[in-house]
Amino acid sequence: MKILPIQQYNKSYSKYGMPSFNAKAVYPGSFDPITNGHIDIIKRAGKMFDSLTILVAKNPDKQGFLPIMQRIPLIKKALKDLGLKNVTVDTSEGITVNYAKSHGIDAMVRGLRNDKDFEYEMDLYNVNSLIEPEVDTVFIPTNPNTKSISSSIVRGVYRHGGNLSKMVPENVSEFLLKPEYLRYFEGELYSVLAKLGADDNFAEKTVNEITSKYGDKSRGYHGTNHITSMLKNIEEFLQNSKEANKLKNIDEFKFAVFMHDFINGEKDDVKKSAENAEKILKEINGNYDTAYIKELITATNYSVSRRDLTFDQCLMRDLDLSILGEKPDKYKEYSKQIREQYSQYSDEEFGKARKDLLLSFAQAPVIYNTEYFRRKYENQARVNLLNEISRL
Repeated sequence: MKILPIQQYNKSYSKYGMPSFNAKAVYPGSFDPITNGHIDIIKRAGKMFDSLTILVAKNPDKQGFLPIMQRIPLIKKALKDLGLKNVTVDTSEGITVNYAKSHGIDAMVRGLRNDKDFEYEMDLYNVNSLIEPEVDTVFIPTNPNTKSISSSIVRGVYRHGGNLSKMVPENVSEFLLKPEYLRYFEGELYSVLAKLGADDNFAEKTVNEITSKYGDKSRGYHGTNHITSMLKNIEEFLQNSKEANKLKNIDEFKFAVFMHDFINGEKDDVKKSAENAEKILKEINGNYDTAYIKELITATNYSVSRRDLTFDQCLMRDLDLSILGEKPDKYKEYSKQIREQYSQYSDEEFGKARKDLLLSFAQAPVIYNTEYFRRKYENQARVNLLNEISRL
């Protein structure tokens, strides 16, 4: 590959004293998570090129530290205050140089921290040159102040409880201080909303609204942990159940999981939750068919006979009731949270209503409608129910 003198690329010199290329560039990486070292390279490259794409690499064989759909909003939020209107974020599972060629991108940006980086990047450069000779590579040496920062070092410091405030953008540091279950909750919600067609601003607003709703401590059991548990159960079901292919639409199903307890403890709360889900979907797309999601949410109204439920509704109900079959200590904590949630009622009032509900489950021929969750939870659920009923 012929390396042209810098003068042949040069459009002008910017006010920053940097060469300004009349070209498009891509800066690829895992950004798991994005660090201040990445930010420094992005700021400098963004001033050099007409447009810069931050390309988050997807590796289907590795989960990574943060899921892809958590990294993307973190990157976008970190970039928001930089004022670089020509910088965008995208993802790809393929070879970066092929992505660059197919998107009309002229160059790939790579940061260099040391000799080891240079040797690796030169080998990569040579391979890329064989694949797509027309896509060039621009090496940018790292700033001495961020030279020692890498995503792997950040992950190590995080796991040992160290201070990350000088290593990552502020929003990333704040995010990593959240409990794991909450990070999972937000990441899954971002992913679902993106797949349903939400743009970045709407997704961020909706994630904040839904997270705030479930984070209300007055909810007791029906909070973020409940939704997270249901999401993890559905992932386990998809990986291990022969019935997984029966699901109509996994993204809409997950959205229904997020929304089924959006309104809780009010009259007609299931109906109101379904209406709120519909409102969000209609804001994404005015022509969105919301019938399926509303049917799933309605399934968590236990006055509806199971005989009238579809397979997807049965699965939704099984997920909602999975707590009944958990280990005794976890079930006792759940029972305690339920009592606290309805503390406005006397012991007599609460005991009667609670006992009637639990008896309706215990006296049913089966508690769980799907084979997978029946095998996993049925026996323990009956033990837990009978123990609580005897205490009421």
